[in-house]
Amino acid sequence: MGDWSRLGIVLERQAGKDFVGSVSTCTHCSPRLPVHGSELQGRDGAQEEGPLGKDREKELGAWICGGGSMSVEQRDNGGVEEEPVSPSTRLFHQPCLDCYIVGIMRFGKPLDVDVVKSGLEATLVRHPPFSSMPVIEEAGGKKAKWVRTEVVVNHIVIPSLEDAGRTTTSPDQLVEDYVASLTCNPMDHSRPLWDLHILNIPTSDAAAVAVLRLHHSLGNGTSLVSLFLTCTRKASDPDSLPTIPNHYLRRPPASERLHAGAFTRLLWLWTFVMLAWNTLVDVFRFTATSIFLKDTPTPLTGSKGRIVHRSVSLNDIKDVKNAMHCSVNDVLVGVTSAGLSRYLSRRYGHTDNDDSEKNQLPSNIRLRSTLLVNIRPIPGIHALAELMEGRDDETKWGNFIGYIILPFSIMRRKNPLDYIRRAKATADRRKNSLEAIFTYKGAGLIIKCFCIRILSSASLIESFMDSKDGAAPRMRHLSIRTERQSDPTGGSAGEEEVEGGRGRGVKEGRRLEERSGEEEPVSPGGRLFHQRGFDCYIVAIMGCAKPIDVGVVKSGLEKTLVRHPRFCSIPVVLDDTGGTKSTWVPAKVVVDEHIVIPDLADPRRITTSPDQLVEDYIASLTCIPMDHSRPLWELHVLNFPTSDAAAVAVLRLHHSLGDGISLMSLLLACTRKASHPDSLPTVPSHYSRRPPASKRHHAGVFTLLLWLWAFLILAWNTLVDVVCFTATSIFLKDTPTPLMGPQGVEHRPKRIVHRSVSLDDIKDVKNAMHCTINDVLVGVTSAGLSRYLSGRHEQNSNDDDAKKKKKKKELSSHIRLRSTLLVNIRPAPGIHALAELMEGRDGGTKWGNLIGYIILPFDIFNHKDPLDYVRRGKAIADRKKNSLEAIFTYKSAELIVKCLGIKAAAKLCHRMLTHTTLAFSNMVGPVEEIEFFGHPLVYLAPSAYGHPQAVTIHFQSYMNTMKIVLAVDDKVISDPHQLLDDFAESLKIIREAIPARS
Repeated sequence: MGDWSRLGIVLERQAGKDFVGSVSTCTHCSPRLPVHGSELQGRDGAQEEGPLGKDREKELGAWICGGGSMSVEQRDNGGVEEEPVSPSTRLFHQPCLDCYIVGIMRFGKPLDVDVVKSGLEATLVRHPPFSSMPVIEEAGGKKAKWVRTEVVVNHIVIPSLEDAGRTTTSPDQLVEDYVASLTCNPMDHSRPLWDLHILNIPTSDAAAVAVLRLHHSLGNGTSLVSLFLTCTRKASDPDSLPTIPNHYLRRPPASERLHAGAFTRLLWLWTFVMLAWNTLVDVFRFTATSIFLKDTPTPLTGSKGRIVHRSVSLNDIKDVKNAMHCSVNDVLVGVTSAGLSRYLSRRYGHTDNDDSEKNQLPSNIRLRSTLLVNIRPIPGIHALAELMEGRDDETKWGNFIGYIILPFSIMRRKNPLDYIRRAKATADRRKNSLEAIFTYKGAGLIIKCFCIRILSSASLIESFMDSKDGAAPRMRHLSIRTERQSDPTGGSAGEEEVEGGRGRGVKEGRRLEERSGEEEPVSPGGRLFHQRGFDCYIVAIMGCAKPIDVGVVKSGLEKTLVRHPRFCSIPVVLDDTGGTKSTWVPAKVVVDEHIVIPDLADPRRITTSPDQLVEDYIASLTCIPMDHSRPLWELHVLNFPTSDAAAVAVLRLHHSLGDGISLMSLLLACTRKASHPDSLPTVPSHYSRRPPASKRHHAGVFTLLLWLWAFLILAWNTLVDVVCFTATSIFLKDTPTPLMGPQGVEHRPKRIVHRSVSLDDIKDVKNAMHCTINDVLVGVTSAGLSRYLSGRHEQNSNDDDAKKKKKKKELSSHIRLRSTLLVNIRPAPGIHALAELMEGRDGGTKWGNLIGYIILPFDIFNHKDPLDYVRRGKAIADRKKNSLEAIFTYKSAELIVKCLGIKAAAKLCHRMLTHTTLAFSNMVGPVEEIEFFGHPLVYLAPSAYGHPQAVTIHFQSYMNTMKIVLAVDDKVISDPHQLLDDFAESLKIIREAIPARS
C-alpha cells in the first residue's frame, strides 16, 4: 500500500479496497445502536429521537433562517457571490424527501485522524457547497441561496461505542448497525451538511472503516462521487488523480457525417420520430405513476433501511458484456432482474429444486425503480480538482436532475441470458427517450407555478412502495395552526397548534371526555378548512327583538344543535397514515363552555355607540382562534340594545363542520315560526319542477334535438370554464383594484358590516326583467362595485395636478374583477330533515363539505342604462348554470388530495383565491318572522372569514328584507359603510329605472 496522500485515502481497485456508495433517506425510527459521539446528539446534548422532531420539522420547513436557537457564524465572503439554491436542492430539504448520500470506505491500514483532517482542509472544505449553508429568504420562502460560512473541521466523528466487546466478536455487524443508526439521526443544519465518521476497528476485509455522509442537497450522486475521487490519488502515483473510464460514445468523423446520403437522412428522421414517440409514452406513464399507477405489492416494499454490500468480480461482468455485445449497465440491469426474481421466488415459496411447473411466483409483477439522471454534463475530476484549488471558477455544480422510471423483468427464465437480453432492450429503449429532461422541466414548471411543497409530495414514491406495517394506527388531534396577526418578535400572535393523543386535552391540560358513538371520516373539504391559510369560519349575527334569556338558549341548544353529530365531535387525524385519513370522534359537550358572555372593557359605549361596539367585538373575534380541543362552535351573547335590536347573538362555526347552506339550514332548523311556535319556518324552494311524465314521453324528435344541442352547449361551456379555472390557478390574475387584498390578508382581522334593503324592490326588478332574484343580485353587485370603484378612481384623480383635473375621469373599461362561489355538490338537506336528525328520528340525512368552486365575473363599467347591469348579470348567471364547473373543481380537488395530499390541494385553492378579488354568496331565508328559542329575530346576517380575500359579499333574505353583509379588511377598504351605501343606491337607481323603461 502506498503512503497517505493529502486526504489519506488510497485508491487501489485491483486490491479489493472498495468504496461502496448508497442513498439513504432518514426514517422515523430511533437508532438501533447507542452512540455517544456528540456529533450524533441534539444541540442540547440529548440524543434525538428521530429526524423529524418538533424543532427538526420546523427547521426543515424553513431551513436555516437565522431564527430560533441556532446561531450561524458567517464569514466575510471577500467578494464571493452568494449562489442561488437550485429547485432540486430545495426539494431535498422537504420533510418527505430529506435524502442523504452515504459512502462507506474500507482501508488497508488504520486511519490517522490528523492526516485526514489536514487533507479535508486542503481539498473538500474548499469546495463551495461544503463550506456553505442553504439560507431561505423571507420573501414567502420562494428564494434561497448558498451562504458561505466559516468551517471549523469538527465534522469528523469518532464515536464512543457502548459495547466495546463487539469490536472483536462481531465487527462487521457492529459497522452495519452503526451505519443503520446514522440513517435515523438528522444532521446539524446550522453548519455545512456533511460529516465523516471514522471507525478505527478491524473488520473481516479491512483494517478500518470510514463513513462519509452527505446531504443530497449538496449535489447529485455522480457529481459527489466524482468530487470524492478528486480528493484521492493513485496508490502507484500519489501525485496523480485516479483514472476513470469514459462512458460517452465518440461521434463519427466529420467526413462520414457530411457524406451521409439520403438513406442516412431517412434513418435520422426515423430516429427522431421514435424519440418523440418514446418520450410521449414515457411522459404518459410517468404522469400515470404520479397519479394512480402503483407497483404490485411484493415482499420488497417496506419503510426501514439497512445498508449492506458484497463484492463480485468485475471481470465476470465484462465477460458477459463481451459475449452479449452489450454494455456493463445492461449486464447490471439483467443481474438485478435475475437476483430480484430469484429472491421473490424464494419468498413466495419456490426453491431451486422445484420444477418450473410448481413455480409460485406470480405472473405480471410490476416492479420498477427510479433513477436520478443529471441533466447537466458531469464535471470531470480534473476540473473539480482545479475548482478546489481555486484555479477554476467556471465549473458548474448543482442538482440539475430528472427522473427515469426503469422497469425490471420479474419472472423465472429457463435461459439465464434472457435476463441480459431483456435488460438490454429496456436500457436501449430508455436511452432513446427524453423522459429525464421532461421530468426536470416539469418539476421546474410546478415549482414556478405552485410551490416546492407540492412537488415534494411522496405520491410518486408511494406508487412504488406501499407500507406493509401492520401496527394499529395511533390517533392525535388534527394539527391546526391559526394565525391572525403577526408578532413583532418573529412569532405569531394567536398561533395555536393542537396535537396529542386521542382523548387528551391540549389547552390548559384539560381532559377531553369522549362519549360513545360512531366515528365518521372527515371529508376532503373539511380537512381543507383546517390547513394553514384556509382556517375558515362562518359567523351568523342575529338581532333579537327582546333581551336574551341565556338559560332558555342553553336548554334549547342542548335539545337541538348539540345533538347534531358535527356539533358534538372533534376532528382527529390518524398518526400513522401520514395525515391522509382523519375522522370525527364523538366527545362530551359542556354547553356552558360554548356560550360566551363577554365582559366589555368600556361599558359606557353600550349607551353611546352600541352599534360600533358590536361591530368592533365581532371584528375582534376574527383575530381569536377557537379552542380545538372541543367541538368547533360557540355562541356569543351581547345583551344590550342597538339601533335595530334589543340584543345581539353571534354564532361562530368552524367551516369544517359543513358548507354555508347546510349550516344555515341547520340554524333555521333550531328556530320556529313566531306566529306558530311549534312549526318550522317556511323557506322558499329555488328548484324548478320537472315537466309531467306525459309531456316528457311524447317529446318528439325536435325536443330530442334540443336536448342534444343543450348537451353540446353544456360540454362546451364546461370545457371553457375548466380552461379558465386552470389558467386562474396558474397565472391569470384579476386587475389590481382598491378591492384586492395583499399577501397574507387571510391572517388579518375582518370587519363585518351589514345593511337592509327592500326585498320587494328586488322582486319588482325581477318581474320587470323576467329574471331571477339571483340575477338581480348579481346586477346590483356589479352596479355597486362599479359605483364604488368610480368613486375611488375619482378620489385618486383629484390628487393630480390642475391639468389632469380638467380631463374626463372615467373608469377603465377593461377591468377583470371576479368572485369565487362555493357550491354544494350534494343537495342541501331540508330543515325538516335536519330537525328530525337532531331529534334522533332520521339516520339517512347526508352531511359534509362536498363543495366545488365557481368563478363568477362581474361587469365593471359605468352603463348609461342601469338595467344593463341586470341584463348582463342574467347573461352571466345563465351561462354559469349551464356548466359543470363546480363538479369538475370538486372532483379535481378530490384527485389532488388523493395523489398529492391535502396540503397540495390547499396550496392550489389558496393560489386560485388570491388570483380573484372577492367571495360572493346568496342564501334564501324564511318568509315569516321566526324565533330563536323564544326570542324573535329582527334580522339575520351571516358571513365568513379566514380565506385569502379582502372582501366577502353575502346576501341573506328574511321576511320582506334583503340583508347585504360585507366582511372586509379595513386596511384595504377603510370605508365599508360607503360600499354598503353604493349597493343600496345602485338598487334604488335600478328600481327607479323600471317605470321609465316600461
